Amino acid sequence: MDGHFLFNKTTFSNDTNDAGPPVNPELASKQAAFKLFYDIMTYVILSIGIPGNVLSVAVMFSPRLRKAPFSMYLASLAAADTVFLLTSVGLQIFHDHELIHASDVYCKLTKFLVRSSGYLSAWITTAFTVERYIAVCHPMRRSTLCSMKTTKRVLLGLAVVICSVSCLEFWAQVERNNMCEFRDPETWLNITIYDMAAGRLIPTAAVGVLNTIIATTVFRKKQDRRSLSVAVVETEKRQQQITIVLFTVSTTFFVLTVPQSVVVVYDLASRTMDDIDDFTFFRKQVIAFTLGLMFKLNFAINFILYSLTGRRFREVVVDVLCRGVRPAYEVEEQQMNPVQTAVFANIPGARELSAFDRRRYMTSRTPFRSQVQLDRSTSDEATIHRTSSVNGPDCAAVTKL
Repeated sequence: MDGHFLFNKTTFSNDTNDAGPPVNPELASKQAAFKLFYDIMTYVILSIGIPGNVLSVAVMFSPRLRKAPFSMYLASLAAADTVFLLTSVGLQIFHDHELIHASDVYCKLTKFLVRSSGYLSAWITTAFTVERYIAVCHPMRRSTLCSMKTTKRVLLGLAVVICSVSCLEFWAQVERNNMCEFRDPETWLNITIYDMAAGRLIPTAAVGVLNTIIATTVFRKKQDRRSLSVAVVETEKRQQQITIVLFTVSTTFFVLTVPQSVVVVYDLASRTMDDIDDFTFFRKQVIAFTLGLMFKLNFAINFILYSLTGRRFREVVVDVLCRGVRPAYEVEEQQMNPVQTAVFANIPGARELSAFDRRRYMTSRTPFRSQVQLDRSTSDEATIHRTSSVNGPDCAAVTKL
């Protein structure tokens, strides 16, 4: 999954001299410049990916989000992405600097972790895209098919199947001259074809089709919101926020992985690596390594996507980073007028809203605000009488606003 098998002519590593000695100084200069660019981008991907994924796991398991099925999907995705970055990028850096020397056990174990984590990332993305498709296009079945119990079963099933399949790496990988290589060219070709089908083409095709349907359905549902109650509209908006986050993640996965898959399939079909000059080979290397960087970026950018598209995610990030400071919306909610809280509690669907949505709804509705302002201009006894007659006997116990 890490892109080093793009060409069978030579193993693609961080060493740009793997294709042989440079023909002329111009080519050597271009190779050195691109190697510097590749190394810098690799460190950037690793430095933003690992902290971002770790923080994503912490946020998804926070009290506000851990009970939602989509949080379990995104936490699992962040964990798989972290393992991929550590094994595919982190260990490769140590190996390039000769801080780690390859052995037979090292090759088999690291390649198993790279392949299984890469497959898990792709199929978890596909799984929560299916979950969003059900939630958006079949909302009546969402509570049954998109429950936390179902999510745990799906994730466990994916982990068992993918790890079982990835055990092929223990047979296919061997160590030769401090390098991890496939046992033979035929093994390389078979696993590459399988990798493209199971780890790239099928997941990206499913994500592309489902996202198209989801986007169309969401756009159509916007036209029907006028006939819904306020509480239901707020719930729909919350679901839409979740859909936007997951749609962005799955679309980014599609955009960053498809180009490399297309190039790999093209090279496998055309066998264009035979009898080409050094400059042509270098250009193909540049394309292959650039697409490889795009592919690895997919495992590091999700935290940024969550932060840009998820309002609740941003709130929880602040809460996690500043646990000693209570979020402002919780303080405001507790300071609200008890009459407002009692009236709002009787609205159908209000219990399904988050604390932030309840606070925003109550503070934005003029009937409540005007009633409170009017009540504050009278005595306590008149206030109790007025709120009792308007809001019912449940509010008669309120002695002071």
